[in-house]
Amino acid sequence: MIQNFVFILNNGIKTGVDEFLPDIPLFQQINDPEFHPKAYEWESSGQKFTRMIDGYDTLAACPLLDGSGLVVLQSESVHGSDNVVILDPTNEVRQRIINPYPESRYFMPGDRFWFDAISVDVTGVVLNIQVLRKLEKYSRDAAPLYEATYEPASMQLTKLEWKPWT
Repeated sequence: MIQNFVFILNNGIKTGVDEFLPDIPLFQQINDPEFHPKAYEWESSGQKFTRMIDGYDTLAACPLLDGSGLVVLQSESVHGSDNVVILDPTNEVRQRIINPYPESRYFMPGDRFWFDAISVDVTGVVLNIQVLRKLEKYSRDAAPLYEATYEPASMQLTKLEWKPWT
């Protein structure tokens, strides 16, 4: 089970993910590289594990709510469109998520697509899919977003839908 999931900042301070330090001005934490996260850390079965945020194998990570694993967003330029993995609590790859977009009714030949954001909540594991579509008759491209929702225990796709820009 994953416990005590935290960020390690560049200055060595450990903080909760998406939490800010109360003693330091918010803009300093946002703008000063010293306060940017450099790694994730967690405990499992009495051992500590660390996963560096390197821009290739780890861009972002979220623990599953039941503590059984970790969802990790990886670089699309390195890992292609299937750029999300599920790790077990000991930082070992349990499963790579296959991007469902090319098998969907939304896909059009020539589309470029990849996962670009991850979140975990009570509804499941939610993965945003960014699409880049060339529009032949226009001077601009289309960039629709889709949201794929997975059942956390089995990582089976439960929903794929267009997501309006907000």
